[in-house]
Amino acid sequence: MASFWYGRPLSCVERVCIQSFLDHGYTYHLFLLDLDIAVPDGVIVHDAREIYSEGKVDQLDASRKRAAVYSDVFRIYLMQKTNYLWVDLDIYCVNPLHIKSNYMFGVIRRNNSMNNCVLRLPKESLALKLITNFLESDVPFPFWLGPERTQKLVDRYHAGGPLTLYDLPWTTTGPSVTRWALSSTGEISRGQHWHLYFPRRGFLDPERGLDDYEPDWVRFHHFQGETRSTMKAHHSGLPPEGSYIDIVCKRHGIDPKRYPVV
Repeated sequence: MASFWYGRPLSCVERVCIQSFLDHGYTYHLFLLDLDIAVPDGVIVHDAREIYSEGKVDQLDASRKRAAVYSDVFRIYLMQKTNYLWVDLDIYCVNPLHIKSNYMFGVIRRNNSMNNCVLRLPKESLALKLITNFLESDVPFPFWLGPERTQKLVDRYHAGGPLTLYDLPWTTTGPSVTRWALSSTGEISRGQHWHLYFPRRGFLDPERGLDDYEPDWVRFHHFQGETRSTMKAHHSGLPPEGSYIDIVCKRHGIDPKRYPVV
């Protein structure tokens, strides 16, 4: 397992996700730009620049979107240079995942949509090469979005403005380009049912029972940014007592009061 983190200290959300993999016997590699960030015992720390050093690292603080784009690009270079399975740092491991495949990502079959929160592609993947070509393009133009969504980008370019990865619509450098590439090559059929990776939402409701979150077939949960933002905005950075986040923190020995979302 491998992930990336930048910015504030790891909160209880990131820590319980990391610990869930460690407690299931996985090796966890965490790539950082700030190597002084405290991490849980057992985590193997790497300098993220070993994988991707071309991004404007000094500007990541400027916006959440800049950090998200860097993370999107980083995981693609990780696919090229390692055999790790990428997991977002808000992916929680309920049960071990017994899938031996070079292709690992969740697909919603009814519309062929996907999420890159869990991702593995083989180095020889044509889709991986298409994604890389787009990310490294001098003018990264997401033509697959259609004229209505790209007209502003066309106008921006003709007005002499820059057109970089950071100027594109949200998620273009992540799920959007990945879905386009996988669909174009047919490799999207190699993914797994999305229920394995992100079957539920709403992890702060103390009224929902544990059985609702952890039927036998569930392997991972994706807590997503809304969990962190809601904890910060409405719960002083802590999970409500009896909520799923509270339950799993207790399960893995994580003290939210020591590691609140800030």
